Amino acid sequence: MHSTEAFVVEALKNGAAGYVLKDSTPTDLIQAVYEVAAGKRFLSPKVAQPAIDLYVETSRQRPGGLHANLTDREREVFQLVIEGNNNAQIASRLFISPRTVEIHRRTMSQKLGVKNQIELFAYAVKRGIISVDEPVDDQAKKNSQS
Repeated sequence: MHSTEAFVVEALKNGAAGYVLKDSTPTDLIQAVYEVAAGKRFLSPKVAQPAIDLYVETSRQRPGGLHANLTDREREVFQLVIEGNNNAQIASRLFISPRTVEIHRRTMSQKLGVKNQIELFAYAVKRGIISVDEPVDDQAKKNSQS
């Protein structure tokens, strides 16, 4: 009904699969029903562009999704973990204690919603941070150059 960003965002956050404005065309309404019935999402064209603009702006501010919620140090630990380093190696490279590495790993895991190192690797693969086609050592070199 309402075309303001706040209403659209709130509806989507609360589980709406589609958002159709009152002044939408019958064609838009029919398309919305088909899209949602097929398990997709639908936004009226008048709210789709502002929603896309909001998404782009948000992703510029916080690239990487949940990964963006990590502190700089947690990101360093994250990168070193997915490169295959253990706590002692990470501590040595970052000039911190192994206990501090453990704390960063625990906090990082909570923020990312992962329970163990396997889930952390899966998280990194799903988000394209590492590739299953490329050896970890090659990825570490590539990531350190970028």
